[in-house]
Amino acid sequence: MVFSDIGTPTGKKEFNVYSFLKEELVKKGIPRDEIAFIHDAKNDKQKEELFADMRAGRKRVLIGSTSMM
Repeated sequence: MVFSDIGTPTGKKEFNVYSFLKEELVKKGIPRDEIAFIHDAKNDKQKEELFADMRAGRKRVLIGSTSMM
C-alpha cells in the first residue's frame, strides 16, 4: 500500500504521482492489472471488493490518499 496525499489522479494528461508510480512499477515487472488506485472504487462495496482482492493477492499494490484508504 502506498499512501500519497499529493497528485491524486484526475484523468487528465498532466503529470500526477499516481500514474508515475504505476508506470515505474510496471517497468519493474509488476503486471498493470495488479496495481490499483483506491480512487477507482466509487462506493463502499467496490472498496471492500478491492480490499478483498488485496488480501487474496489478486492486486499487489494499492495507491491512494490517506483519507480514502
